[in-house]
Amino acid sequence: MMSRLSLAAALALATTGVHAADLGVPRQPVDAAVIAPVFDWSGLYAGIQGGYAGTHQAWTVTFPGPFRTGWAGQGGLVGLHVGANRQFGRLVLGLQADINAGAIAGSITDPPVVFASRANLLGALEARVGIATDRFLIYAAGGAAGTDARHSFTLGQIGPVVFRQNWLGWTVGGGAEYAFGSGWTARLEYRFADFGSRAYPATPVGGNGVINAHSHRQTIQTVRLGLSYLFSTGPVAVSARY
Repeated sequence: MMSRLSLAAALALATTGVHAADLGVPRQPVDAAVIAPVFDWSGLYAGIQGGYAGTHQAWTVTFPGPFRTGWAGQGGLVGLHVGANRQFGRLVLGLQADINAGAIAGSITDPPVVFASRANLLGALEARVGIATDRFLIYAAGGAAGTDARHSFTLGQIGPVVFRQNWLGWTVGGGAEYAFGSGWTARLEYRFADFGSRAYPATPVGGNGVINAHSHRQTIQTVRLGLSYLFSTGPVAVSARY
């Protein structure tokens, strides 16, 4: 009987010692698990862009008439842009303004008249809506557009008679943008701008010449490459402890 009690006591002491040893061992800290950095598109940005522009011009004599003709133009442009983004999850909302200078010109000869057009400035104020996947952003854009386009007529020895007017219209398009380095982004984008029609009264020229009452309509399309700097914190690492 005593031997059984002694054996039971020995087992109890051994078990207590094991538990005490376990409790006495300090736990090792668990390192934070760092998930891949996620780029943050929020913040102000500014940059440059350049590319190609194509235009379509339509001219219609309204009295006497109707008589219609149209022509295309093209040219390069270069400009500046500035804007701001705010990111909500993968959704990126933004507002951007840009101004571009270039020579978007074209003409057509319909004997005995030469019709021509030229735009030196093209600008826009747009809202942007995009979906971001880390450093890659696809977006749509739309808003108001403006240009200083003019058109002219040359008839024999008369002219050129130039009609100048600042035009306001609308623009829509989209693009893709990629962030590289620390805050730098590169983009490729397309825009379509429609400036509607403008009416012009009959205009005396030369001695007894008259440019008939007419209307002029124009649209401009652009394809641009851009480089921007995003004034934000850039990539943000997400961490968690387990």
